[in-house]
Amino acid sequence: DYLKAKEMFIKALEIKDHNPQVYQYLGLLIEAPGDSQEARKYFRREKFLRRKHKMVTRRNYRKLKEIVLKKGIRLVCVQYPRRQVEGLRFMFDSPEDVIFVDNKAVFDEAVKNTGYRDYFYDDFAGDFGHCTAKGNALLAENVARTILKHIDDK
Repeated sequence: DYLKAKEMFIKALEIKDHNPQVYQYLGLLIEAPGDSQEARKYFRREKFLRRKHKMVTRRNYRKLKEIVLKKGIRLVCVQYPRRQVEGLRFMFDSPEDVIFVDNKAVFDEAVKNTGYRDYFYDDFAGDFGHCTAKGNALLAENVARTILKHIDDK
């Protein structure tokens, strides 16, 4: 029911008005029957919030890097399974002193070979979900392998 769905999204915004995904879904819902002007309002808010969240995240990553480098430790950034690592690289002006763990190829290959449900028990993020024990093991192995490679390269 369209009206009930719209009402629920409006209530969600009353509870937590800084979630860009709610604005996106509300925009899509409103756009479907043809109210593109109202939908654009929600899409603009979604875009603003996503940009804002990205900048806050970027600031936090930079601060974390600064803290660990002062202690003589390299920062290790681990990308989500099945996501491009370039999104993490964007967080830094000088990413060369950060170790990035790219999980996309490893998880894509594993899923291709034995199936999605072997590695994730849900799909909350769309292209990946919360890891199963097997998924956690794959993630840990890839993190360890990446760190060891950087240690061996020194």
